[in-house]
Amino acid sequence: MEPVMMKLRIIIMLYVTSSLDIQSLSHAQTVSEEVLGVNKWDMMLPPYMDESGNNLKQERQVNWKSFKYMISIKINSSRVMVQDRLRTLLQGNLFPFSVSQNVIVTKMNLSTTPPLKLFKYTTDIKINASREGVIEQFRDLMRKQKFPMCVKKGMNISSANITTVCLSNSSKTECKCENRYTWPSEQCSKHGVCGHSQNGTCGCISSLPTEGVFCRPPPAPLKSFKYTIDIKINASNEAVIEHLRALIRGQKFPICVKKGMKISSANITTAPLKSFKYTIDIKINASKEAVIEHLRAFIRGQKFPMCVKKGIKISSANITTVCLSNSSKTECKCENRYSWPSEQCSKHGVCGHSQNGTCGCIASLPTEGAFCRPPPAPQKLFKYTIDIKINASKEAVIEHLRALIHGQKFPMCVKKGIKISSANITTVCLSNSSKTECKCENRYTWPSEQCSKHGVCGHSQNCTCECISSLPTEGAFCRPPPAPLKSFKYSIDIKINASNEAVIEHLRALIRGQKFPICVKKGMKISSANITTVLALQ
Repeated sequence: MEPVMMKLRIIIMLYVTSSLDIQSLSHAQTVSEEVLGVNKWDMMLPPYMDESGNNLKQERQVNWKSFKYMISIKINSSRVMVQDRLRTLLQGNLFPFSVSQNVIVTKMNLSTTPPLKLFKYTTDIKINASREGVIEQFRDLMRKQKFPMCVKKGMNISSANITTVCLSNSSKTECKCENRYTWPSEQCSKHGVCGHSQNGTCGCISSLPTEGVFCRPPPAPLKSFKYTIDIKINASNEAVIEHLRALIRGQKFPICVKKGMKISSANITTAPLKSFKYTIDIKINASKEAVIEHLRAFIRGQKFPMCVKKGIKISSANITTVCLSNSSKTECKCENRYSWPSEQCSKHGVCGHSQNGTCGCIASLPTEGAFCRPPPAPQKLFKYTIDIKINASKEAVIEHLRALIHGQKFPMCVKKGIKISSANITTVCLSNSSKTECKCENRYTWPSEQCSKHGVCGHSQNCTCECISSLPTEGAFCRPPPAPLKSFKYSIDIKINASNEAVIEHLRALIRGQKFPICVKKGMKISSANITTVLALQ
């Protein structure tokens, strides 16, 4: 809040005697006591009244003079509370009231005066001088002057600077700026630059401006604002985070985004929390089988995931193993597709079905705290086609290999998790002194580019062939036959309007003479055509 000046105006009546014999007056004696420091402010009666209220002024009027004073007290306060409190204080007093026996305050008033507005002017003064020494003398005068300098009441000169000095002789004219002032860009381009320039401004021009312009003050420094921006990045792959870390580490800061805007630094503050998954086995001893049934019902009715506390959830719960024992036997059965591993099955004996070395029930209680294990996750299936090249000097080796493949049952297990689903001889190349032939077997064919490159030595179909006349050097083999295309059959009815019966006869002859199927385009054929209905109108 702006400070407000308050003026407290007090009107005081002062009564003094005109007699020289001061000691003979009781009220004068009181004044002397006031001067000596004796406090008599408890006397509330005017000096011309006695305790009975009788007016003594008429009796001794010649001995009293009355003086009236108006006293103004200036109070500066920036808080409204101070002003309100002073108003309340004045309103609570009864006027007139006596300060001492001879001094009475008749009334008090409070008035507020707003602060004066401050106006700031910049005045350019042009000085013509025939000697440079005048400029030096003026510089020295300003250096010695103390600012602010009071011109008159309410007017101060806060500072003074020499901004522009123009020196001219017969050969050249230069107008230079001083005290960090500069010429604007339009003056630099108009009059020519005679010194250094920066950001479109210059400190010296080569001619005298005629329009009365002067060097301008340096621009106020721009305020710098600093912002911290949080950017949230969602990434399903941790490699993205690592790539971002490497990018930030390799970046040089600050980075200029555009003029006046820079990125001073960048940091990764929060990385996604890693998720840890635990499997906890809980062993429950119960004397009644009904407890197990109650637990089954409880788990079936529970919705998962179940939040335990912030950051911890139970994703699922299962009863895996139930061991029941009586006087005659003990059985430990697995539930929910869990199974006993092979070592537990062989150690404790199997009391149910077994598969792939695992079992669902063992005949004794494991003492080492083992439980049934969850079913293994299904493995991903990958299919590979492997070409094997065999060099043989005898054709009998090829025949032996054909017989071996024909007699093999597929799929053939190589090791756990690896099977050979099928095996075929695709390409057989035979070469002698006169010729070389590379033939395809088992409906495999050479692609068109191999047929045209090496020459065909057998029949060809649809640009493919089964035999080429030289050995491919790039390691190519015959390719498997393409998968058969699906065939779609459509019946299309065509209506023909004809005014002459001869048109119908001509169409019959055309269909009878046509050979079917007719190829319309690749992959499209007309298998047959028939006239089904003829309507003749009389």
